[in-house]
Amino acid sequence: MANASETSVAESLKAHYRTFWGDATHLERVPNGPYARQGISDFIACQGGLFFAVECKAERYAAAPFKALRSGQKTFLEAIVKAGGRAFIVAERLTPTRFAYWELEGDSSLEREWRYSVQTLPKFSKGSPVRVTVHSSKSSSVSYAKGTILGCAPSLGFTEDLPKNPLYEWRDSKTGGVHVAVESDIKLLRAKNPRKAVQ
Repeated sequence: MANASETSVAESLKAHYRTFWGDATHLERVPNGPYARQGISDFIACQGGLFFAVECKAERYAAAPFKALRSGQKTFLEAIVKAGGRAFIVAERLTPTRFAYWELEGDSSLEREWRYSVQTLPKFSKGSPVRVTVHSSKSSSVSYAKGTILGCAPSLGFTEDLPKNPLYEWRDSKTGGVHVAVESDIKLLRAKNPRKAVQ
């Protein structure tokens, strides 16, 4: 898959930021043009009184996006941090379950002052109806069971650096027993006739 452009990264941020920062976060795209202030970040945001500045870069810069910052952009991000706000660079598209970003902690020209973080959310939420592939401990056979997700183990929600194949706690609909399964063995069940289900 080709690397996403800066515009695609910005669009994904606008579409998914509340998933990670919460509904109480307000984010606005800063308009650019001949009369716009040079160096101001692509987005500004506020959460609980804390000001954010978010600069977006194309995915081809994802390994070290701070190296692609222009002088005015560095100055603006440093000013936000000095004033007590938070400054970010996003150079990877957000998805409904993954948000990767770089956060400035001091001098933008120093690589050690940039901290890379990945926030991930469980693919299956609490209460989701699922079909689970159950592997026999005594043989190589498998069976299938229906149930509901209780949470992502050991966490029941947000976590940082979620494993690629995390564990989930689920309750068997037939027996009522609580079990653990890896994400790759779980499939979300959907209504066979959504229109009928809505009625």
